[in-house]
Amino acid sequence: MADGNASSLNSAEAFQGKSLLFPVQPAPGETALGFIARAVDANHLGSIRSFLALGGINFSIKGDYLTRLSRSLPELSELLGMPPHELKGLWGIRPLTDDGKRKLGGVYLRPHQICHHVRRIPRSKYPPKVHQATWMVEHLNFCPVTWTRLVDSCPVCQGKLTWPQAQNVHSCARCGGSLEFRGTKTIALKHREILGWVLQLFSDDEEQVTEAINRVPPFFEIDSATDVYELVLAFGQSAYGAHYEGINNKGSWTPEHLAFGARMLLDYPKSIWDLYREQGDQSQPAIFRTALRVARDHSQPVVTRNIERLMSHHWGCYPKRSPRSSHDRYDIVCHSKAADILSVSTSCIGELVANGHLKRAEFRSDTFPSLILRSSVVELRGRAQKWFDGSLFKRVFDLPRIAMEQLLAANWLAEEPDPAIRILRGDQSLAGTSANHLFELLKALNEVRPNAGYISLDVAFTGVGGREKPWLPVLRGGLNGKLPGGLALLKGPKSYKIAVHEAGARALIMGGSDTSTPYIFDRQHYGIYDRSWMSLCEVERYLNCTAQDVSWLRRRGHITKFTEEKSRYCRASVRETGLKFMSTREAAARLAVSPKDIWMLLDAHPEVPSIGQGFHDREALEIVLKAEAPKSSWWS
Repeated sequence: MADGNASSLNSAEAFQGKSLLFPVQPAPGETALGFIARAVDANHLGSIRSFLALGGINFSIKGDYLTRLSRSLPELSELLGMPPHELKGLWGIRPLTDDGKRKLGGVYLRPHQICHHVRRIPRSKYPPKVHQATWMVEHLNFCPVTWTRLVDSCPVCQGKLTWPQAQNVHSCARCGGSLEFRGTKTIALKHREILGWVLQLFSDDEEQVTEAINRVPPFFEIDSATDVYELVLAFGQSAYGAHYEGINNKGSWTPEHLAFGARMLLDYPKSIWDLYREQGDQSQPAIFRTALRVARDHSQPVVTRNIERLMSHHWGCYPKRSPRSSHDRYDIVCHSKAADILSVSTSCIGELVANGHLKRAEFRSDTFPSLILRSSVVELRGRAQKWFDGSLFKRVFDLPRIAMEQLLAANWLAEEPDPAIRILRGDQSLAGTSANHLFELLKALNEVRPNAGYISLDVAFTGVGGREKPWLPVLRGGLNGKLPGGLALLKGPKSYKIAVHEAGARALIMGGSDTSTPYIFDRQHYGIYDRSWMSLCEVERYLNCTAQDVSWLRRRGHITKFTEEKSRYCRASVRETGLKFMSTREAAARLAVSPKDIWMLLDAHPEVPSIGQGFHDREALEIVLKAEAPKSSWWS
């Protein structure tokens, strides 16, 4: 009900069975995609793509499926009938970090280090029941339990195992055959110990991660598990490059390359002397040349710094540039190398090239028919450093999408004007100048204790009903010094919350559509940012109610969903409902009383009509609230 009973809102029981006939429970270390595949299989719902389409989540286009799921968490929660906090335990469901990375254990993975497009499983006689997070790490192409190679194609029809078509985790969607592999390829015993050390970096146990980091020789300047993994990969890629140097038809990356990279790091300096001993009559080990190329083109300074330092110690006459390949001489890179430099996926590189933001090279080869000018990649990387991530505002200050739209509509923030950077960094990228200025203004607000008389804006806006939540007017008034009590910051476990003085909020901010206050945001001011729809969470905030209340209102025809996009609610119907009815949660916030006291007040006023579920006629309830809440004059 809309009475603000938080314990019932957060209980898993409130969600169970809402959408799935046979609910499934997440397993430790399971991926979000694997969990959805199990839910689809248990309930005979077809494929992942068809199931998610019921919630308006588009899986028909290849790309970063995990980011689509994290951005659609409310819709996914509603589809699965599970509270969001339970789904957040699945790997991949949490949003990307501010710099576009995804965390697994102690390692922050860049986009191209995650295998998004295909479903990988171990070569095993017994198909797995749960899809593990490490199987989605691009270069960890083996199972740490069975020590077998991961594969991404069906042993029967040889078709690719893609996520959108998946109907479960143990069969092929194309031919229906079981993914049971005979003649499995196992990892040699000599590699398992060193690969086990690499896997320690991905552990959820901080002590295990710290132990793995502490084994790195002090010669290498590293600060985190991510630094260690990036160096291991760089050495492994150097070995891969040296092995296939001059060969057109290159083989695939293997666990042996990863093991080599780990030994180069962990066994230093013995690993260097072993290379010299095995080099034969060559003047320098071949891997030195490829390592220098990897270092020069790498986007991570920790890799460039450590490899160049290593070479300066062990290459007798360390040159400023290593012997150059034909690609280097012609200033060209392939798509995968460009993706590495820009820290994006290769599909993003293709989009940048197709839109003319990266220049094609005139040089062609049979191996790389489509090459890019390296200088254009480096130039774009420099431009991209000036952007500002819009999701940073939302995370640091816990701002909803509607607050960002109000700030954009009033030009307090501006979208990133460079189309190339929008492709590179996403739709939430902002122009750096305006975003940095506002970000610093908000960061400079005084931090206050929770019991200092201040309440967060989202709590204050619970007392605002029948109209838009006035994020922009309140922020503008607070930053311009015109809001009594001003703005402050309340520090939470993961973010700050912008706060206002409680008495000022009730006197000047809270109220319905007929309230006389300067802190009103007219819907017409949204301009181009006005939308015809609202998400489930936005409906809850607008009507000051819960997800169960929204479902109750929808079943009775008070609010409607768009039929072609079932996760989106008609904004006009939500506004109309907000004008007609007030929730008891809103009334309790206005009077600063508990839900119990509101019900006692309503019992004393039987003339106030109710439609049930804690919703009452707004006009009639407003009369009661105004009589119960004499205006405060605390600031005069």
